[in-house]
Amino acid sequence: TALKGHLHCIQSVAFNTRDSHIISLATDKEVIVWDPKSFEMLSRVKNTAQYWPENVFSSMLWDQNNTSLVLANTRLHVWPYRGELSGIGEIQHKSRVVTSLV
Repeated sequence: TALKGHLHCIQSVAFNTRDSHIISLATDKEVIVWDPKSFEMLSRVKNTAQYWPENVFSSMLWDQNNTSLVLANTRLHVWPYRGELSGIGEIQHKSRVVTSLV
């Protein structure tokens, strides 16, 4: 079974163990939350900032409590998660983040 919804290539996938959701990140900076049991798309968020190479997300992970999704480019984008993504917060870096650790 395939989860269909992204229009661009998927570059990263994360699993939220608390809510049992799959989160996928595509190259167009769109994030989709999936229910792996029903194969339903639960939430869709897209970062609409103008495209520049330094704006492309390079990494994605959950915080240790599975309550916020963190995406990285030259900023850390922290998205609170309560079954869906909302309320983007940012922490800025001087250069692109190339990896992240939990």
